[in-house]
Amino acid sequence: PERNRYRYRLSGVDDAWQEAGASTRAYYTNLAPGHYRFEVEAANEDGIWSSTPASRSFHIAPTFLQTAWFKLLCVCMVMAALALAVRVRSRQLAALFRARLQERNGERERIARDLHDTLLQGSQGLILRLHAISQSAQTPEPVRTQLESAMLLAERNLAEGRERVNALRDAPFAGRDLASALADVHAEYAGQGTNPLRLTMEGTPPPLQAEAAEEVFLIGREAIRNALRHAQASAIEVELSYGTRCFLLHVRDDGVGIANDNAGGGHWGMQGMRERAQRLGAELQLWTRPGLGTEVALSVPARRLYHRHPSRWRWPWSRTSHD
Repeated sequence: PERNRYRYRLSGVDDAWQEAGASTRAYYTNLAPGHYRFEVEAANEDGIWSSTPASRSFHIAPTFLQTAWFKLLCVCMVMAALALAVRVRSRQLAALFRARLQERNGERERIARDLHDTLLQGSQGLILRLHAISQSAQTPEPVRTQLESAMLLAERNLAEGRERVNALRDAPFAGRDLASALADVHAEYAGQGTNPLRLTMEGTPPPLQAEAAEEVFLIGREAIRNALRHAQASAIEVELSYGTRCFLLHVRDDGVGIANDNAGGGHWGMQGMRERAQRLGAELQLWTRPGLGTEVALSVPARRLYHRHPSRWRWPWSRTSHD
């Protein structure tokens, strides 16, 4: 027997026969869980190998850390940790956004107070002094006429300044739906029976994010006011389209149009509209030609304007926050 030689292999581990010489032991370490088949061949002193290898099959059961259930549990825990981190980060960003919004509203109110207490009040006092001078007996008639014309222009500017201050102090949108809010703007500036408004709406209005909806309203309001004040339009058309991917706002008029230098951004109203659209991540387009009217088109991605529907499934430890 001491002249016999052996060789062996383990299926799934050895690619070829392992020469063992005269040794009758084989060692394997760190075998993974699974089924194995161990085979042995022997050769006598003449070098003739056995025609059929001896074999033995065995199975190594996995430990708990090696089971598929444990791996699945680890994946679930990682996903839960990521979801929790996203939720915490979202709450932090929402709190930061609310703080910045409150700061912006406070700054707007401060500016409105300063304008009202200084510029508007000073302008009102100046108009009263000019009125007193125009009514004086020592004022010549030509000068009185010029003073009255200047006072009329000053009163118009003062009224527009008060309107701007009120817009800074109070949120003009105030949670209304866009269609009725824009219709109210037209009714306020156009008056009764003049400059008819045609308002059309496509789709069902979903819940809107208040801040983004206010920006859309302010863009639409500026477009309607430009059509009424500067374009001398006889008819205005407003179209609202609530699509699944984006929201579209079109304001068209048949007025005198806008000159090329103003259309490019030189007009303060158009500049403000472009800045609001940029903050929204929206696309603002303007088509105009002198004498052929103006069309303003605003396209807002749905994710920037629509409220996302809350998930019906929540983590057991999550709480519903009420603002």
